[in-house]
Amino acid sequence: MNDQSVTCPQCGHQFSLSLELKKHLEAEQEAKFSAKIAELEKQKAAESKKIEEAQKKLEAEKQKLQKATSDLDQKVAEKLESEKRKMWAVAQEKALEKVQKEEALKIKNLEAIN
Repeated sequence: MNDQSVTCPQCGHQFSLSLELKKHLEAEQEAKFSAKIAELEKQKAAESKKIEEAQKKLEAEKQKLQKATSDLDQKVAEKLESEKRKMWAVAQEKALEKVQKEEALKIKNLEAIN
């Protein structure tokens, strides 16, 4: 670029026109870039907040699912224990009936012998 000088009509100071133009253009670009960076940082903060909220929601759902699973496991264990007790009671009752029938048969056989 041709280095042209401009003289201030008031003070007589000379300055380089290309240097001043360069400074002006750099200042404009810096302002644009700063604004763009600020906008991108704002967008990043908003996205980070959304991600954080989604993670919190996911963690809450995970806790809810774990509690439901735990409650279901407890109910299944209780039902299993109840069924075991019922089956044990039925088995004992059948065993008692069998012993009573065998004893009654023995008594009947002894009475038949006598």
